[in-house]
Amino acid sequence: MKLHQLRVFDAVARRLNMTYAANDLNMSQPSVSLQLKLLEQEFGARFCERTKQGVALTPRGRIFLDAVRPVLDQIEKIELTFKNPEPGNAVKSFAVGTNHLHSVTVMPDILRDFVADYPTVELVMKTEDSAVIERCVVRSELDIALISRPTFLPECVYEPYDEHDAVAFVPAGHELAGVSLSLDELARYPLVAKEDSTCLIELRPRGFNPKLALQCGTPEAVKLAVKRGFGVGILYRARLVDEIASGEFAVVTVPELEPLKRKSFIIHNRRAPMSPEKAGFIRIMRRMRQS
Repeated sequence: MKLHQLRVFDAVARRLNMTYAANDLNMSQPSVSLQLKLLEQEFGARFCERTKQGVALTPRGRIFLDAVRPVLDQIEKIELTFKNPEPGNAVKSFAVGTNHLHSVTVMPDILRDFVADYPTVELVMKTEDSAVIERCVVRSELDIALISRPTFLPECVYEPYDEHDAVAFVPAGHELAGVSLSLDELARYPLVAKEDSTCLIELRPRGFNPKLALQCGTPEAVKLAVKRGFGVGILYRARLVDEIASGEFAVVTVPELEPLKRKSFIIHNRRAPMSPEKAGFIRIMRRMRQS
Protein backbone atom coordinates (compact mmCIF):
# COMPACT_ATOMS: atom_id res chain seq x y z
CA MET A 1 0.00 0.00 0.00
CA LYS A 2 1.37 3.38 -1.04
CA LEU A 3 0.34 6.85 0.10
CA HIS A 4 -0.25 7.83 -3.51
CA GLN A 5 -2.75 4.99 -3.89
CA LEU A 6 -4.67 6.16 -0.83
CA ARG A 7 -4.88 9.65 -2.29
CA VAL A 8 -6.13 8.21 -5.57
CA PHE A 9 -8.80 6.23 -3.73
CA ASP A 10 -9.81 9.32 -1.73
CA ALA A 11 -10.19 11.37 -4.94
CA VAL A 12 -12.28 8.66 -6.62
CA ALA A 13 -14.46 8.25 -3.52
CA ARG A 14 -15.00 12.00 -3.31
CA ARG A 15 -15.77 12.59 -6.98
CA LEU A 16 -17.39 9.22 -7.80
CA ASN A 17 -16.08 9.71 -11.32
CA MET A 18 -12.77 8.45 -12.73
CA THR A 19 -12.34 11.33 -15.17
CA TYR A 20 -12.94 14.03 -12.56
CA ALA A 21 -10.65 12.27 -10.08
CA ALA A 22 -7.92 12.03 -12.73
CA ASN A 23 -8.23 15.76 -13.44
CA ASP A 24 -7.99 16.60 -9.74
CA LEU A 25 -4.84 14.50 -9.42
CA ASN A 26 -3.28 15.65 -12.70
CA MET A 27 -3.17 12.01 -13.80
CA SER A 28 -4.50 10.09 -16.77
CA GLN A 29 -7.68 8.08 -16.25
CA PRO A 30 -5.94 4.74 -16.99
CA SER A 31 -3.33 5.55 -14.32
CA VAL A 32 -6.06 6.24 -11.77
CA SER A 33 -7.79 2.97 -12.64
CA LEU A 34 -4.51 1.06 -12.36
CA GLN A 35 -3.61 2.48 -8.93
CA LEU A 36 -7.10 1.72 -7.65
CA LYS A 37 -6.89 -1.83 -9.00
CA LEU A 38 -3.49 -2.40 -7.34
CA LEU A 39 -4.88 -1.16 -4.03
CA GLU A 40 -7.87 -3.49 -4.27
CA GLN A 41 -5.63 -6.43 -5.17
CA GLU A 42 -3.41 -5.79 -2.16
CA PHE A 43 -6.38 -5.94 0.23
CA GLY A 44 -8.28 -8.60 -1.68
CA ALA A 45 -11.42 -6.48 -1.68
CA ARG A 46 -13.54 -4.57 -4.16
CA PHE A 47 -13.77 -0.91 -3.10
CA CYS A 48 -15.50 0.59 -6.15
CA GLU A 49 -18.00 -0.45 -8.78
CA ARG A 50 -18.65 1.08 -12.18
CA THR A 51 -22.16 2.49 -12.70
CA LYS A 52 -23.93 4.30 -15.52
CA GLN A 53 -23.42 7.56 -13.61
CA GLY A 54 -19.73 6.93 -12.87
CA VAL A 55 -18.43 5.10 -9.79
CA ALA A 56 -20.06 3.87 -6.57
CA LEU A 57 -18.38 2.72 -3.37
CA THR A 58 -19.04 -0.82 -2.22
CA PRO A 59 -19.90 -1.41 1.47
CA ARG A 60 -16.28 -2.50 1.95
CA GLY A 61 -15.12 0.64 0.15
CA ARG A 62 -17.09 2.90 2.50
CA ILE A 63 -15.52 1.22 5.52
CA PHE A 64 -12.06 1.58 3.96
CA LEU A 65 -12.72 5.27 3.22
CA ASP A 66 -13.65 5.94 6.86
CA ALA A 67 -10.32 4.39 7.87
CA VAL A 68 -8.24 6.17 5.22
CA ARG A 69 -9.43 9.76 5.55
CA PRO A 70 -8.14 10.31 9.12
CA VAL A 71 -4.76 8.99 7.95
CA LEU A 72 -4.66 11.42 5.02
CA ASP A 73 -5.71 14.29 7.30
CA GLN A 74 -2.88 13.44 9.70
CA ILE A 75 -0.35 13.25 6.86
CA GLU A 76 -1.49 16.66 5.66
CA LYS A 77 -0.88 18.07 9.16
CA ILE A 78 2.62 16.53 9.19
CA GLU A 79 3.38 18.04 5.78
CA LEU A 80 2.03 21.37 6.95
CA THR A 81 4.24 21.34 10.04
CA PHE A 82 7.50 20.18 8.48
CA LYS A 83 7.28 21.59 4.96
CA ASN A 84 6.64 25.15 6.10
CA PRO A 85 9.73 27.35 6.01
CA GLU A 86 11.75 27.75 9.19
CA PRO A 87 11.94 31.21 10.77
CA GLY A 88 14.35 33.38 8.83
CA ASN A 89 13.72 31.62 5.52
CA ALA A 90 12.01 33.33 2.60
CA VAL A 91 8.25 33.68 3.00
CA LYS A 92 6.22 31.66 0.50
CA SER A 93 3.32 33.44 -1.19
CA PHE A 94 0.05 31.90 -2.37
CA ALA A 95 -2.26 33.73 -4.79
CA VAL A 96 -6.02 33.18 -4.73
CA GLY A 97 -8.63 34.63 -7.07
CA THR A 98 -12.41 34.83 -7.02
CA ASN A 99 -15.32 36.78 -8.44
CA HIS A 100 -17.24 39.51 -6.64
CA LEU A 101 -20.04 37.22 -5.43
CA HIS A 102 -17.78 34.73 -3.68
CA SER A 103 -15.48 37.43 -2.30
CA VAL A 104 -18.23 38.43 0.14
CA THR A 105 -19.92 35.05 0.69
CA VAL A 106 -17.85 31.87 1.05
CA MET A 107 -14.29 33.10 0.47
CA PRO A 108 -13.78 35.00 3.77
CA ASP A 109 -14.34 31.81 5.81
CA ILE A 110 -12.07 29.80 3.50
CA LEU A 111 -9.30 32.39 3.78
CA ARG A 112 -9.67 32.49 7.57
CA ASP A 113 -9.12 28.73 7.86
CA PHE A 114 -6.24 28.79 5.38
CA VAL A 115 -4.42 31.52 7.31
CA ALA A 116 -4.92 29.54 10.52
CA ASP A 117 -3.45 26.39 8.94
CA TYR A 118 -0.65 28.15 7.01
CA PRO A 119 0.41 31.09 9.21
CA THR A 120 3.80 31.48 7.51
CA VAL A 121 2.39 31.74 3.98
CA GLU A 122 1.84 35.20 2.53
CA LEU A 123 -1.68 35.17 1.09
CA VAL A 124 -2.47 37.31 -1.97
CA MET A 125 -6.13 37.82 -2.92
CA LYS A 126 -7.46 39.05 -6.28
CA THR A 127 -11.13 39.87 -6.92
CA GLU A 128 -12.30 40.36 -10.50
CA ASP A 129 -14.85 39.15 -13.03
CA SER A 130 -14.75 35.38 -13.50
CA ALA A 131 -13.40 35.65 -17.06
CA VAL A 132 -10.45 37.76 -15.87
CA ILE A 133 -9.71 35.38 -12.99
CA GLU A 134 -9.84 32.38 -15.32
CA ARG A 135 -7.22 33.93 -17.63
CA CYS A 136 -5.01 34.71 -14.62
CA VAL A 137 -5.06 31.03 -13.66
CA VAL A 138 -4.06 30.05 -17.20
CA ARG A 139 -1.12 32.49 -17.05
CA SER A 140 -0.12 31.04 -13.63
CA GLU A 141 -0.67 34.43 -11.99
CA LEU A 142 -3.00 32.72 -9.50
CA ASP A 143 -2.47 29.39 -7.74
CA ILE A 144 -6.17 28.65 -7.37
CA ALA A 145 -9.52 30.34 -7.88
CA LEU A 146 -13.25 30.08 -7.30
CA ILE A 147 -15.35 31.40 -10.20
CA SER A 148 -18.75 31.19 -11.91
CA ARG A 149 -19.64 30.68 -15.57
CA PRO A 150 -16.22 29.34 -16.66
CA THR A 151 -15.30 28.82 -20.30
CA PHE A 152 -13.65 25.46 -19.49
CA LEU A 153 -10.23 26.13 -20.94
CA PRO A 154 -8.10 23.03 -21.62
CA GLU A 155 -5.25 24.43 -19.52
CA CYS A 156 -7.31 24.27 -16.32
CA VAL A 157 -8.81 21.69 -13.97
CA TYR A 158 -12.41 22.45 -12.95
CA GLU A 159 -14.14 21.01 -9.89
CA PRO A 160 -17.81 21.86 -9.24
CA TYR A 161 -18.17 23.73 -5.97
CA ASP A 162 -21.67 25.09 -5.36
CA GLU A 163 -24.61 26.82 -7.01
CA HIS A 164 -26.75 29.84 -6.21
CA ASP A 165 -30.37 30.42 -7.13
CA ALA A 166 -31.87 33.72 -8.25
CA VAL A 167 -34.63 35.29 -6.16
CA ALA A 168 -37.00 38.23 -6.41
CA PHE A 169 -37.29 40.18 -3.16
CA VAL A 170 -39.06 43.13 -1.54
CA PRO A 171 -38.86 44.91 1.82
CA ALA A 172 -40.59 43.18 4.72
CA GLY A 173 -44.20 44.31 4.90
CA HIS A 174 -44.46 44.87 1.14
CA GLU A 175 -47.69 43.66 -0.48
CA LEU A 176 -45.72 41.03 -2.45
CA ALA A 177 -43.82 39.63 0.56
CA GLY A 178 -44.31 35.86 0.54
CA VAL A 179 -46.55 36.02 -2.53
CA SER A 180 -46.13 33.61 -5.46
CA LEU A 181 -46.05 35.16 -8.93
CA SER A 182 -45.58 33.90 -12.45
CA LEU A 183 -42.90 35.48 -14.60
CA ASP A 184 -45.57 37.37 -16.57
CA GLU A 185 -47.05 38.72 -13.34
CA LEU A 186 -43.61 39.80 -12.12
CA ALA A 187 -43.12 41.75 -15.36
CA ARG A 188 -45.99 44.06 -14.38
CA TYR A 189 -44.07 45.44 -11.40
CA PRO A 190 -41.12 47.87 -11.48
CA LEU A 191 -37.91 45.86 -11.29
CA VAL A 192 -34.49 46.74 -9.84
CA ALA A 193 -31.50 44.73 -11.07
CA LYS A 194 -27.77 44.93 -11.73
CA GLU A 195 -26.65 46.50 -15.00
CA ASP A 196 -25.10 43.23 -16.16
CA SER A 197 -27.67 40.95 -14.50
CA THR A 198 -27.20 37.41 -15.82
CA CYS A 199 -30.70 36.64 -14.56
CA LEU A 200 -32.23 39.14 -16.98
CA ILE A 201 -29.92 38.01 -19.78
CA GLU A 202 -31.15 34.43 -19.37
CA LEU A 203 -34.81 35.41 -18.94
CA ARG A 204 -35.20 37.69 -21.96
CA PRO A 205 -35.04 34.86 -24.55
CA ARG A 206 -38.01 33.36 -22.70
CA GLY A 207 -40.09 36.44 -23.47
CA PHE A 208 -39.56 38.22 -20.15
CA ASN A 209 -39.80 41.99 -20.73
CA PRO A 210 -39.61 43.63 -17.30
CA LYS A 211 -40.49 47.19 -16.40
CA LEU A 212 -36.98 48.20 -15.36
CA ALA A 213 -37.25 50.96 -12.78
CA LEU A 214 -33.52 51.06 -12.10
CA GLN A 215 -30.31 49.27 -13.09
CA CYS A 216 -27.49 49.48 -10.56
CA GLY A 217 -23.77 48.90 -10.72
CA THR A 218 -23.50 46.75 -7.58
CA PRO A 219 -25.68 44.34 -5.57
CA GLU A 220 -25.52 46.72 -2.60
CA ALA A 221 -26.99 49.48 -4.76
CA VAL A 222 -29.79 47.12 -5.84
CA LYS A 223 -30.63 46.37 -2.20
CA LEU A 224 -30.60 50.06 -1.28
CA ALA A 225 -32.93 50.91 -4.18
CA VAL A 226 -35.36 48.18 -3.11
CA LYS A 227 -35.31 49.56 0.45
CA ARG A 228 -36.14 52.99 -0.96
CA GLY A 229 -39.17 51.58 -2.75
CA PHE A 230 -37.99 51.72 -6.37
CA GLY A 231 -39.36 48.26 -7.11
CA VAL A 232 -38.92 44.51 -6.79
CA GLY A 233 -35.28 43.45 -6.64
CA ILE A 234 -33.68 40.46 -8.30
CA LEU A 235 -30.33 39.04 -7.13
CA TYR A 236 -28.72 35.73 -6.29
CA ARG A 237 -29.81 34.46 -2.88
CA ALA A 238 -26.23 34.37 -1.58
CA ARG A 239 -26.26 38.18 -1.66
CA LEU A 240 -29.33 38.30 0.58
CA VAL A 241 -28.71 35.63 3.23
CA ASP A 242 -28.31 38.04 6.16
CA GLU A 243 -31.16 40.37 5.14
CA ILE A 244 -33.61 37.52 4.59
CA ALA A 245 -32.60 35.87 7.88
CA SER A 246 -33.07 39.15 9.78
CA GLY A 247 -36.45 39.80 8.18
CA GLU A 248 -35.31 42.97 6.42
CA PHE A 249 -36.21 41.50 3.01
CA ALA A 250 -38.83 38.94 2.02
CA VAL A 251 -38.71 36.63 -0.99
CA VAL A 252 -41.28 36.82 -3.77
CA THR A 253 -41.71 33.26 -5.01
CA VAL A 254 -41.34 33.03 -8.80
CA PRO A 255 -41.16 29.36 -9.90
CA GLU A 256 -39.65 30.29 -13.28
CA LEU A 257 -36.57 31.68 -11.49
CA GLU A 258 -35.72 28.31 -9.93
CA PRO A 259 -33.82 26.95 -12.98
CA LEU A 260 -31.53 30.01 -13.00
CA LYS A 261 -28.73 28.39 -11.04
CA ARG A 262 -25.34 30.08 -10.98
CA LYS A 263 -22.79 27.27 -10.72
CA SER A 264 -19.31 27.89 -9.38
CA PHE A 265 -16.07 25.93 -9.80
CA ILE A 266 -12.71 25.52 -8.11
CA ILE A 267 -10.10 25.94 -10.83
CA HIS A 268 -6.32 25.61 -11.04
CA ASN A 269 -3.73 25.29 -13.77
CA ARG A 270 -3.39 21.73 -15.02
CA ARG A 271 0.36 22.07 -15.59
CA ALA A 272 1.20 23.65 -12.24
CA PRO A 273 2.45 21.32 -9.47
CA MET A 274 0.13 20.40 -6.61
CA SER A 275 1.91 22.21 -3.79
CA PRO A 276 1.06 21.49 -0.13
CA GLU A 277 -0.56 24.94 0.04
CA LYS A 278 -2.76 24.30 -2.98
CA ALA A 279 -3.76 20.85 -1.71
CA GLY A 280 -4.55 22.33 1.69
CA PHE A 281 -6.62 25.15 0.19
CA ILE A 282 -8.64 22.70 -1.89
CA ARG A 283 -9.22 20.50 1.14
CA ILE A 284 -10.51 23.50 3.13
CA MET A 285 -12.85 24.44 0.28
CA ARG A 286 -14.23 20.91 0.10
CA ARG A 287 -14.76 20.86 3.85
CA MET A 288 -16.64 24.17 3.66
CA ARG A 289 -18.77 22.83 0.82
CA GLN A 290 -19.77 19.77 2.84
CA SER A 291 -20.56 21.71 6.03
